[in-house]
Amino acid sequence: RPSPEELASWPLQPGRNDLTYTSGSRKCRGRCYLWQEGDRVLACDVDGTVTKSDVRGFLDSTLAVTPTHAHDHVCAFMAQVVAPPRARMLYLTNRPAGWAGKTRAFLAKLDQRGSKLPDGPVLCQPADVMAAFAGEVTHAPNPFKTKALLDVSRAGLRLACGFGNNARDADAYARAGVPDLAIFVIDEASSITLPRAHKSAGRFDGYGDAALVERVRGLLSDVVDRLMEKTGEAVVI
Repeated sequence: RPSPEELASWPLQPGRNDLTYTSGSRKCRGRCYLWQEGDRVLACDVDGTVTKSDVRGFLDSTLAVTPTHAHDHVCAFMAQVVAPPRARMLYLTNRPAGWAGKTRAFLAKLDQRGSKLPDGPVLCQPADVMAAFAGEVTHAPNPFKTKALLDVSRAGLRLACGFGNNARDADAYARAGVPDLAIFVIDEASSITLPRAHKSAGRFDGYGDAALVERVRGLLSDVVDRLMEKTGEAVVI
């Protein structure tokens, strides 16, 4: 990870920055996102949350020329609620770091009736392919997501809400400080619930549910921002 001094020397622009660097004899490419302290972040799992299921979604998103195994309306929903200037999109996955490029390509390529997913960092875990795949499809305990989310929160960003597809995702969001009323879990039938909140908190009929759009827009709005004034310092992911 670059030091603060190294980051300060880079000519970073607000938003996404495409980087090229060398590692030994290899020329590598990466991305660096410059956000403002206090920006509100929607954190979203990939397999089973963007895709319809863990196993088939993992395979479809990495092997298919045109991926289609995604929840209906997920692109339109995310594009509606993650609106500038202060709402940000963060993708979090148990896929290994070596698959970051394929995962980014899938997220960029996914197109549902002309709607595309918002751009954002993709955080992958430092594990080999088989260990990461086994962890994702068996829902084995894994501290990676909790640690990654805590790092984001400690950087001064506000984790406003989180989307996942199992209790492990919900637990990671809760441990990172996401409120129970802002933790959403989607199943393979695209039904969305708030598993850590009271039952009266509601159930939503997929990403196309207008009530869900209204709820998440409220969580990402500047109304909450006024309750937590920040200094405006820059944050790099």
